[in-house]
Amino acid sequence: MFSRSEIDTRRFRACNENEIFNLTAMELRLIMFFYKNPDVVLSCDQLLNAVWGIDCYGTARTLCHIN
Repeated sequence: MFSRSEIDTRRFRACNENEIFNLTAMELRLIMFFYKNPDVVLSCDQLLNAVWGIDCYGTARTLCHIN
């Protein structure tokens, strides 16, 4: 069972029943992209292009380093 969660795009925060998470702009864009594509398997290229932009020269490792 999933816990209830919320995303506050104006304050760059996400919360679940137990915690509040402050998000960077990039983290928020990534979460929103997943939110807008439920039940879709997304490739690394799709994520990089949608979140970092079409001109991104990142690699799959870029997704692991979004501090």
